[in-house]
Amino acid sequence: MSSAARSLIAWLAGAASERSEAPALIDESGVLSYGQLWEALGRWRHVFTDAGLNPGTPVAVITRHRRRVARAAWLSVYSGLPLLPLEPSQLGLASLLRSCGVRQAIIDPEVELPGGIRRLPAARLDRIPDGPGAGPAPLAGNRPQLLISTSGTGDHPRAAMLTGDNLVASAVSTGAVLGLADDDNWLACLPLTHVAGLMIVFRSAAAGGAVTIHERYDADTVWSAISAGEITRISLVPPMLERLLNVAAGESGARMRGLVIGGAPVSPALADRAREAGWPLNISYGMTETASHVALGGPDPGAGLTPVSGTRISVVDEQGQPTEGMGRIVIEGPTVMAGYANPGLLQGDGLPDPGRFVTSDLGEIAAQGRLRVAGRSDDVLSSGGVNVQPAALEDVLAGCPGVMEAGISGQPDPVWGHRLVAVYVGNVTQDELERWIEKHLAPPLRPRHFIRVSSLPRNTLGKLDRRLLQLMAESVDAES
Repeated sequence: MSSAARSLIAWLAGAASERSEAPALIDESGVLSYGQLWEALGRWRHVFTDAGLNPGTPVAVITRHRRRVARAAWLSVYSGLPLLPLEPSQLGLASLLRSCGVRQAIIDPEVELPGGIRRLPAARLDRIPDGPGAGPAPLAGNRPQLLISTSGTGDHPRAAMLTGDNLVASAVSTGAVLGLADDDNWLACLPLTHVAGLMIVFRSAAAGGAVTIHERYDADTVWSAISAGEITRISLVPPMLERLLNVAAGESGARMRGLVIGGAPVSPALADRAREAGWPLNISYGMTETASHVALGGPDPGAGLTPVSGTRISVVDEQGQPTEGMGRIVIEGPTVMAGYANPGLLQGDGLPDPGRFVTSDLGEIAAQGRLRVAGRSDDVLSSGGVNVQPAALEDVLAGCPGVMEAGISGQPDPVWGHRLVAVYVGNVTQDELERWIEKHLAPPLRPRHFIRVSSLPRNTLGKLDRRLLQLMAESVDAES
Protein backbone atom coordinates (compact mmCIF):
# COMPACT_ATOMS: atom_id res chain seq x y z
CA MET A 1 0.00 0.00 0.00
CA SER A 2 1.04 3.63 -0.29
CA SER A 3 2.79 5.26 2.65
CA ALA A 4 1.12 8.58 1.78
CA ALA A 5 -1.15 8.17 4.83
CA ARG A 6 1.51 9.12 7.32
CA SER A 7 0.60 7.33 10.52
CA LEU A 8 1.23 3.84 11.84
CA ILE A 9 -2.45 3.13 12.50
CA ALA A 10 -3.42 4.38 9.03
CA TRP A 11 -0.95 1.99 7.40
CA LEU A 12 -2.30 -0.93 9.38
CA ALA A 13 -5.95 -0.03 8.79
CA GLY A 14 -5.31 0.47 5.08
CA ALA A 15 -3.57 -2.87 4.73
CA ALA A 16 -6.36 -4.60 6.68
CA SER A 17 -8.89 -3.10 4.28
CA GLU A 18 -7.03 -3.31 0.97
CA ARG A 19 -4.86 -6.43 1.56
CA SER A 20 -6.88 -8.33 4.14
CA GLU A 21 -5.59 -11.77 3.11
CA ALA A 22 -1.96 -10.71 2.69
CA PRO A 23 0.45 -11.95 5.37
CA ALA A 24 1.49 -9.41 7.97
CA LEU A 25 3.34 -11.46 10.61
CA ILE A 26 4.75 -14.96 10.05
CA ASP A 27 6.27 -16.96 12.89
CA GLU A 28 6.56 -20.50 14.18
CA SER A 29 2.90 -20.42 15.30
CA GLY A 30 1.63 -19.64 11.80
CA VAL A 31 0.58 -16.66 9.70
CA LEU A 32 -1.40 -13.60 10.73
CA SER A 33 -2.85 -11.78 7.75
CA TYR A 34 -3.42 -8.03 7.91
CA GLY A 35 -7.13 -8.63 8.33
CA GLN A 36 -6.58 -11.14 11.13
CA LEU A 37 -4.08 -8.84 12.85
CA TRP A 38 -6.55 -5.95 12.83
CA GLU A 39 -9.30 -8.16 14.26
CA ALA A 40 -6.92 -9.57 16.87
CA LEU A 41 -5.85 -6.11 18.02
CA GLY A 42 -9.44 -5.12 18.77
CA ARG A 43 -10.01 -8.27 20.80
CA TRP A 44 -6.64 -8.11 22.56
CA ARG A 45 -7.37 -4.53 23.54
CA HIS A 46 -10.71 -5.59 25.00
CA VAL A 47 -9.20 -8.55 26.89
CA PHE A 48 -6.19 -6.67 28.25
CA THR A 49 -8.33 -3.69 29.29
CA ASP A 50 -10.57 -6.07 31.25
CA ALA A 51 -7.41 -7.48 32.86
CA GLY A 52 -6.40 -4.02 34.07
CA LEU A 53 -4.42 -2.48 31.22
CA ASN A 54 -4.55 1.27 31.74
CA PRO A 55 -4.88 3.16 28.42
CA GLY A 56 -2.65 6.16 27.81
CA THR A 57 0.09 5.17 30.26
CA PRO A 58 3.38 3.41 29.47
CA VAL A 59 3.44 -0.38 29.36
CA ALA A 60 6.42 -2.72 29.21
CA VAL A 61 6.47 -5.98 27.32
CA ILE A 62 9.00 -8.33 28.91
CA THR A 63 9.20 -11.66 27.13
CA ARG A 64 11.67 -14.02 25.54
CA HIS A 65 9.26 -14.59 22.63
CA ARG A 66 9.83 -12.18 19.75
CA ARG A 67 6.43 -12.85 18.19
CA ARG A 68 4.86 -11.51 21.38
CA VAL A 69 6.95 -8.34 21.14
CA ALA A 70 5.77 -7.73 17.56
CA ARG A 71 2.13 -8.22 18.53
CA ALA A 72 2.50 -6.05 21.64
CA ALA A 73 4.06 -3.32 19.49
CA TRP A 74 0.99 -3.20 17.27
CA LEU A 75 -1.28 -3.42 20.32
CA SER A 76 0.47 -0.38 21.78
CA VAL A 77 -0.10 1.55 18.53
CA TYR A 78 -3.75 0.44 18.32
CA SER A 79 -4.48 1.18 21.98
CA GLY A 80 -2.52 4.41 22.45
CA LEU A 81 0.12 3.08 24.84
CA PRO A 82 3.81 4.07 24.94
CA LEU A 83 5.66 0.72 24.84
CA LEU A 84 8.93 -0.28 26.51
CA PRO A 85 10.06 -3.66 25.04
CA LEU A 86 12.63 -5.49 27.18
CA GLU A 87 14.41 -8.82 27.34
CA PRO A 88 13.86 -10.67 30.64
CA SER A 89 17.67 -10.59 31.08
CA GLN A 90 17.88 -6.81 30.56
CA LEU A 91 20.49 -5.26 32.85
CA GLY A 92 19.06 -2.53 35.04
CA LEU A 93 15.50 -3.64 34.30
CA ALA A 94 14.03 -2.16 37.49
CA SER A 95 15.69 1.24 36.98
CA LEU A 96 14.53 1.32 33.35
CA LEU A 97 10.95 0.66 34.41
CA ARG A 98 11.17 3.48 36.97
CA SER A 99 12.78 5.94 34.57
CA CYS A 100 9.98 5.39 32.04
CA GLY A 101 7.18 5.63 34.59
CA VAL A 102 6.03 2.06 33.86
CA ARG A 103 3.42 0.69 36.27
CA GLN A 104 2.08 -2.16 34.09
CA ALA A 105 3.77 -4.92 32.12
CA ILE A 106 2.77 -7.58 29.62
CA ILE A 107 5.06 -10.30 30.86
CA ASP A 108 6.13 -13.94 30.81
CA PRO A 109 5.22 -15.78 34.04
CA GLU A 110 8.81 -16.54 35.12
CA VAL A 111 9.99 -12.92 35.00
CA GLU A 112 10.35 -11.15 38.34
CA LEU A 113 9.09 -7.57 38.64
CA PRO A 114 9.59 -4.82 41.21
CA GLY A 115 6.65 -4.25 43.52
CA GLY A 116 3.80 -2.00 42.43
CA ILE A 117 3.75 -3.02 38.76
CA ARG A 118 0.62 -4.73 37.42
CA ARG A 119 1.32 -8.05 35.66
CA LEU A 120 -0.56 -8.87 32.45
CA PRO A 121 0.08 -12.32 30.92
CA ALA A 122 2.00 -12.14 27.64
CA ALA A 123 0.71 -15.62 26.69
CA ARG A 124 -2.64 -14.01 25.82
CA LEU A 125 -0.95 -12.65 22.70
CA ASP A 126 -0.39 -16.17 21.39
CA ARG A 127 -3.93 -16.58 20.05
CA ILE A 128 -6.84 -14.43 18.89
CA PRO A 129 -9.46 -14.51 21.68
CA ASP A 130 -13.15 -14.99 21.10
CA GLY A 131 -15.67 -12.30 21.91
CA PRO A 132 -16.05 -8.60 21.23
CA GLY A 133 -13.34 -6.17 20.21
CA ALA A 134 -12.63 -2.55 20.95
CA GLY A 135 -11.87 0.11 18.38
CA PRO A 136 -8.49 1.83 17.93
CA ALA A 137 -7.49 4.79 20.12
CA PRO A 138 -4.03 5.76 18.84
CA LEU A 139 -1.73 8.39 20.29
CA ALA A 140 -1.10 11.65 18.48
CA GLY A 141 1.90 11.44 16.19
CA ASN A 142 3.99 13.83 18.30
CA ARG A 143 3.60 11.73 21.47
CA PRO A 144 6.16 9.09 22.52
CA GLN A 145 5.12 5.71 21.11
CA LEU A 146 8.21 3.57 21.71
CA LEU A 147 10.63 3.69 24.62
CA ILE A 148 13.71 1.78 23.48
CA SER A 149 16.55 0.88 25.81
CA THR A 150 19.92 2.36 24.87
CA SER A 151 23.20 3.18 26.56
CA GLY A 152 22.88 6.63 24.96
CA THR A 153 25.88 8.84 25.61
CA GLY A 154 26.27 7.67 29.20
CA ASP A 155 27.31 4.53 31.05
CA HIS A 156 23.89 3.29 32.16
CA PRO A 157 21.01 1.98 30.07
CA ARG A 158 18.14 4.38 29.56
CA ALA A 159 15.36 4.63 27.03
CA ALA A 160 15.05 6.84 23.98
CA MET A 161 11.53 8.17 23.41
CA LEU A 162 10.48 7.74 19.78
CA THR A 163 7.24 9.36 18.69
CA GLY A 164 4.87 7.98 16.11
CA ASP A 165 6.10 10.72 13.77
CA ASN A 166 9.69 9.56 14.30
CA LEU A 167 8.76 5.99 13.41
CA VAL A 168 6.79 7.01 10.34
CA ALA A 169 9.60 9.25 9.06
CA SER A 170 12.15 6.46 9.51
CA ALA A 171 9.98 3.83 7.83
CA VAL A 172 9.22 6.07 4.86
CA SER A 173 12.80 7.27 4.30
CA THR A 174 14.39 3.82 4.53
CA GLY A 175 11.63 2.23 2.47
CA ALA A 176 12.16 4.79 -0.29
CA VAL A 177 15.90 4.12 -0.48
CA LEU A 178 15.44 0.35 -0.54
CA GLY A 179 12.37 0.32 -2.78
CA LEU A 180 10.19 -1.76 -0.47
CA ALA A 181 7.12 -3.32 -2.07
CA ASP A 182 3.98 -5.11 -0.92
CA ASP A 183 5.38 -8.48 -2.05
CA ASP A 184 8.46 -8.16 0.16
CA ASN A 185 9.00 -10.60 3.03
CA TRP A 186 11.55 -9.22 5.51
CA LEU A 187 13.16 -11.74 7.85
CA ALA A 188 13.43 -10.36 11.40
CA CYS A 189 16.11 -12.33 13.21
CA LEU A 190 17.44 -9.40 15.25
CA PRO A 191 16.02 -8.89 18.76
CA LEU A 192 12.75 -6.96 18.55
CA THR A 193 13.63 -5.19 21.78
CA HIS A 194 16.15 -3.19 19.72
CA VAL A 195 15.15 -0.47 17.28
CA ALA A 196 16.89 -2.25 14.38
CA GLY A 197 14.61 -5.24 14.85
CA LEU A 198 11.34 -3.52 15.69
CA MET A 199 11.55 -1.01 12.85
CA ILE A 200 11.35 -3.95 10.42
CA VAL A 201 7.76 -4.46 11.60
CA PHE A 202 6.68 -0.85 10.98
CA ARG A 203 8.75 -0.44 7.80
CA SER A 204 7.13 -3.50 6.26
CA ALA A 205 3.64 -2.32 7.15
CA ALA A 206 4.30 0.97 5.36
CA ALA A 207 4.75 -1.03 2.16
CA GLY A 208 2.07 -3.61 2.96
CA GLY A 209 4.66 -6.40 3.02
CA ALA A 210 5.23 -9.33 5.35
CA VAL A 211 7.58 -9.89 8.28
CA THR A 212 8.88 -13.36 9.11
CA ILE A 213 10.02 -13.60 12.73
CA HIS A 214 12.72 -16.04 13.87
CA GLU A 215 12.89 -16.46 17.63
CA ARG A 216 16.67 -16.69 17.48
CA TYR A 217 19.36 -16.36 14.88
CA ASP A 218 20.46 -19.65 13.38
CA ALA A 219 22.48 -19.31 10.18
CA ASP A 220 21.43 -22.73 8.85
CA THR A 221 17.74 -21.95 9.33
CA VAL A 222 18.13 -18.51 7.77
CA TRP A 223 19.96 -19.88 4.75
CA SER A 224 17.31 -22.57 4.31
CA ALA A 225 14.57 -19.92 4.21
CA ILE A 226 16.55 -17.74 1.79
CA SER A 227 17.51 -20.58 -0.54
CA ALA A 228 13.86 -21.71 -0.62
CA GLY A 229 12.89 -18.29 -1.94
CA GLU A 230 10.75 -17.41 1.07
CA ILE A 231 12.66 -14.26 2.04
CA THR A 232 13.35 -11.12 0.00
CA ARG A 233 15.09 -8.96 2.64
CA ILE A 234 17.02 -9.36 5.87
CA SER A 235 18.80 -7.20 8.46
CA LEU A 236 22.01 -8.48 10.06
CA VAL A 237 24.98 -7.34 12.08
CA PRO A 238 28.49 -8.27 10.83
CA PRO A 239 28.97 -11.46 12.92
CA MET A 240 25.61 -12.76 11.69
CA LEU A 241 26.60 -12.04 8.09
CA GLU A 242 29.87 -13.89 8.50
CA ARG A 243 28.10 -16.99 9.83
CA LEU A 244 25.54 -16.83 7.02
CA LEU A 245 28.27 -16.61 4.37
CA ASN A 246 30.00 -19.61 5.96
CA VAL A 247 26.79 -21.66 5.77
CA ALA A 248 26.03 -20.51 2.22
CA ALA A 249 29.53 -21.68 1.26
CA GLY A 250 29.92 -19.36 -1.70
CA GLU A 251 26.40 -19.76 -3.05
CA SER A 252 24.87 -16.58 -4.39
CA GLY A 253 22.42 -14.46 -2.47
CA ALA A 254 21.42 -12.63 -5.66
CA ARG A 255 17.82 -13.84 -5.36
CA MET A 256 17.50 -11.48 -2.39
CA ARG A 257 16.43 -7.87 -2.97
CA GLY A 258 18.39 -6.47 -0.06
CA LEU A 259 20.61 -7.37 2.89
CA VAL A 260 20.91 -4.44 5.32
CA ILE A 261 24.03 -4.60 7.48
CA GLY A 262 24.58 -2.34 10.46
CA GLY A 263 25.04 -2.15 14.21
CA ALA A 264 28.83 -2.16 13.93
CA PRO A 265 31.51 -1.30 11.36
CA VAL A 266 31.68 -3.69 8.41
CA SER A 267 35.22 -4.76 7.55
CA PRO A 268 36.24 -4.41 3.88
CA ALA A 269 37.12 -8.12 3.83
CA LEU A 270 33.64 -9.17 4.95
CA ALA A 271 31.95 -6.75 2.54
CA ASP A 272 34.11 -8.01 -0.34
CA ARG A 273 33.21 -11.58 0.50
CA ALA A 274 29.50 -10.81 0.42
CA ARG A 275 29.78 -8.78 -2.78
CA GLU A 276 31.75 -11.48 -4.58
CA ALA A 277 29.04 -14.01 -3.70
CA GLY A 278 26.38 -11.72 -5.18
CA TRP A 279 24.67 -10.64 -1.98
CA PRO A 280 22.85 -7.26 -2.38
CA LEU A 281 24.54 -5.54 0.55
CA ASN A 282 23.25 -2.20 1.92
CA ILE A 283 25.56 -0.79 4.58
CA SER A 284 23.66 1.35 7.09
CA TYR A 285 24.30 3.82 9.87
CA GLY A 286 21.84 4.76 12.56
CA MET A 287 21.03 4.36 16.23
CA THR A 288 18.23 4.05 18.73
CA GLU A 289 18.07 7.81 19.18
CA THR A 290 17.26 8.26 15.47
CA ALA A 291 14.74 5.42 15.03
CA SER A 292 17.31 3.32 13.13
CA HIS A 293 18.77 4.35 9.76
CA VAL A 294 19.86 7.89 8.96
CA ALA A 295 22.29 6.97 6.15
CA LEU A 296 22.58 4.06 3.72
CA GLY A 297 25.02 2.99 1.07
CA GLY A 298 26.11 0.16 -1.17
CA PRO A 299 28.48 -2.71 -0.46
CA ASP A 300 31.74 -0.71 -0.31
CA PRO A 301 32.50 0.43 3.29
CA GLY A 302 34.99 3.01 2.00
CA ALA A 303 32.54 4.75 -0.34
CA GLY A 304 30.59 6.47 2.41
CA LEU A 305 26.87 6.60 3.06
CA THR A 306 24.14 8.89 1.76
CA PRO A 307 21.81 10.53 4.30
CA VAL A 308 18.18 9.47 3.91
CA SER A 309 15.63 12.01 2.74
CA GLY A 310 14.87 14.71 5.30
CA THR A 311 18.00 14.07 7.38
CA ARG A 312 20.96 16.43 7.61
CA ILE A 313 24.29 15.06 8.85
CA SER A 314 27.23 17.25 9.81
CA VAL A 315 30.36 17.00 11.99
CA VAL A 316 31.59 19.33 14.71
CA ASP A 317 34.91 19.74 16.52
CA GLU A 318 35.52 19.52 20.28
CA GLN A 319 34.13 23.03 20.72
CA GLY A 320 30.94 22.10 18.89
CA GLN A 321 31.85 24.13 15.81
CA PRO A 322 31.39 22.83 12.25
CA THR A 323 34.54 21.27 10.81
CA GLU A 324 35.57 19.95 7.41
CA GLY A 325 37.74 17.27 8.98
CA MET A 326 37.05 14.47 11.43
CA GLY A 327 34.57 15.33 14.16
CA ARG A 328 31.56 14.23 16.14
CA ILE A 329 28.57 13.34 14.00
CA VAL A 330 25.48 15.53 14.40
CA ILE A 331 22.10 14.38 13.09
CA GLU A 332 19.14 16.65 12.41
CA GLY A 333 15.79 15.62 11.05
CA PRO A 334 12.37 14.09 11.65
CA THR A 335 13.66 10.75 12.95
CA VAL A 336 15.56 12.26 15.91
CA MET A 337 14.03 11.09 19.19
CA ALA A 338 11.93 13.28 21.47
CA GLY A 339 14.52 12.85 24.22
CA TYR A 340 15.52 10.31 26.86
CA ALA A 341 12.67 8.88 28.89
CA ASN A 342 11.62 10.15 32.29
CA PRO A 343 8.61 9.26 34.47
CA GLY A 344 6.46 12.02 32.98
CA LEU A 345 7.67 11.39 29.39
CA LEU A 346 8.60 15.06 29.14
CA GLN A 347 10.44 15.74 25.89
CA GLY A 348 13.86 17.25 25.27
CA ASP A 349 16.27 15.45 27.62
CA GLY A 350 19.55 14.76 25.80
CA LEU A 351 18.89 17.11 22.89
CA PRO A 352 20.53 20.52 22.43
CA ASP A 353 17.54 21.49 20.28
CA PRO A 354 14.40 19.64 19.14
CA GLY A 355 15.22 17.38 16.20
CA ARG A 356 19.01 17.68 16.69
CA PHE A 357 21.20 14.96 18.25
CA VAL A 358 24.95 15.14 18.86
CA THR A 359 26.25 11.58 18.77
CA SER A 360 29.30 10.01 20.35
CA ASP A 361 30.43 8.80 16.92
CA LEU A 362 33.31 10.20 14.92
CA GLY A 363 33.10 10.73 11.19
CA GLU A 364 33.71 13.04 8.27
CA ILE A 365 31.71 14.34 5.35
CA ALA A 366 33.31 13.21 2.09
CA ALA A 367 32.58 14.11 -1.52
CA GLN A 368 28.94 14.66 -2.49
CA GLY A 369 27.90 14.86 1.16
CA ARG A 370 28.56 11.20 1.86
CA LEU A 371 29.24 10.20 5.46
CA ARG A 372 32.24 8.15 6.53
CA VAL A 373 31.95 6.78 10.07
CA ALA A 374 35.21 6.23 11.96
CA GLY A 375 34.00 4.94 15.33
CA ARG A 376 32.99 6.24 18.74
CA SER A 377 34.74 9.24 20.25
CA ASP A 378 34.78 7.61 23.68
CA ASP A 379 36.57 4.53 22.27
CA VAL A 380 39.69 6.45 21.20
CA LEU A 381 42.96 5.17 22.68
CA SER A 382 46.28 7.02 22.78
CA SER A 383 49.40 5.04 21.91
CA GLY A 384 52.78 6.71 21.62
CA GLY A 385 51.17 10.10 21.02
CA VAL A 386 48.92 8.73 18.27
CA ASN A 387 45.14 8.61 18.67
CA VAL A 388 43.97 5.12 17.78
CA GLN A 389 40.41 4.42 16.69
CA PRO A 390 39.92 0.73 17.65
CA ALA A 391 37.42 0.00 14.87
CA ALA A 392 39.88 1.10 12.18
CA LEU A 393 42.68 -0.99 13.67
CA GLU A 394 40.36 -3.98 13.97
CA ASP A 395 39.64 -3.73 10.25
CA VAL A 396 43.38 -3.88 9.54
CA LEU A 397 43.93 -6.93 11.75
CA ALA A 398 41.00 -8.70 10.08
CA GLY A 399 43.10 -8.58 6.90
CA CYS A 400 45.74 -10.87 8.41
CA PRO A 401 45.45 -14.40 6.98
CA GLY A 402 43.95 -16.67 9.61
CA VAL A 403 42.29 -13.89 11.66
CA MET A 404 38.50 -14.18 11.57
CA GLU A 405 37.78 -11.14 13.75
CA ALA A 406 39.60 -8.95 16.24
CA GLY A 407 38.88 -6.50 19.04
CA ILE A 408 41.27 -3.82 20.27
CA SER A 409 41.45 -2.43 23.80
CA GLY A 410 44.22 -0.99 25.93
CA GLN A 411 45.99 -0.97 29.29
CA PRO A 412 46.84 2.44 30.79
CA ASP A 413 50.58 3.01 30.49
CA PRO A 414 52.62 5.97 31.84
CA VAL A 415 54.88 6.02 28.76
CA TRP A 416 52.67 4.90 25.87
CA GLY A 417 49.38 6.28 27.15
CA HIS A 418 47.83 2.91 26.32
CA ARG A 419 49.49 -0.40 25.62
CA LEU A 420 47.27 -1.87 22.93
CA VAL A 421 45.82 -5.33 23.47
CA ALA A 422 44.48 -7.41 20.56
CA VAL A 423 41.79 -10.00 21.32
CA TYR A 424 41.31 -12.17 18.26
CA VAL A 425 39.58 -15.23 16.83
CA GLY A 426 41.39 -17.38 14.27
CA ASN A 427 43.86 -20.14 13.56
CA VAL A 428 46.92 -17.89 13.35
CA THR A 429 49.49 -18.11 16.15
CA GLN A 430 50.59 -15.09 18.16
CA ASP A 431 54.06 -15.21 16.57
CA GLU A 432 52.58 -15.26 13.07
CA LEU A 433 50.26 -12.40 13.90
CA GLU A 434 53.09 -10.34 15.41
CA ARG A 435 55.26 -10.83 12.29
CA TRP A 436 52.37 -9.77 10.06
CA ILE A 437 51.72 -6.70 12.21
CA GLU A 438 55.36 -5.60 11.99
CA LYS A 439 55.00 -5.44 8.20
CA HIS A 440 51.66 -3.65 8.14
CA LEU A 441 51.49 -1.29 11.13
CA ALA A 442 53.62 1.57 12.41
CA PRO A 443 55.04 1.04 15.94
CA PRO A 444 52.45 3.17 17.83
CA LEU A 445 49.66 1.14 16.23
CA ARG A 446 51.06 -2.29 17.08
CA PRO A 447 49.36 -4.25 19.85
CA ARG A 448 51.75 -5.24 22.66
CA HIS A 449 49.66 -8.08 24.04
CA PHE A 450 47.53 -10.74 22.37
CA ILE A 451 44.62 -12.84 23.62
CA ARG A 452 43.33 -15.63 21.41
CA VAL A 453 39.70 -16.58 22.10
CA SER A 454 36.99 -18.74 20.55
CA SER A 455 34.64 -15.76 20.22
CA LEU A 456 34.63 -12.05 20.98
CA PRO A 457 32.33 -10.70 23.71
CA ARG A 458 29.15 -9.30 22.16
CA ASN A 459 25.79 -8.01 23.32
CA THR A 460 22.41 -9.35 22.24
CA LEU A 461 22.50 -7.36 19.01
CA GLY A 462 25.95 -8.69 18.10
CA LYS A 463 27.84 -5.48 18.83
CA LEU A 464 31.30 -5.80 20.33
CA ASP A 465 31.05 -5.39 24.10
CA ARG A 466 33.95 -3.03 24.70
CA ARG A 467 33.49 -3.02 28.45
CA LEU A 468 34.11 -6.77 28.62
CA LEU A 469 36.93 -6.37 26.10
CA GLN A 470 38.51 -3.79 28.41
CA LEU A 471 38.28 -6.19 31.35
CA MET A 472 40.01 -8.84 29.26
CA ALA A 473 42.78 -6.38 28.39
CA GLU A 474 43.23 -5.39 32.04
CA SER A 475 43.61 -9.06 32.99
CA VAL A 476 46.77 -9.40 30.91
CA ASP A 477 50.00 -9.32 32.89
CA ALA A 478 51.59 -6.01 31.97
CA GLU A 479 55.04 -7.56 32.31
CA SER A 480 54.36 -10.42 29.90
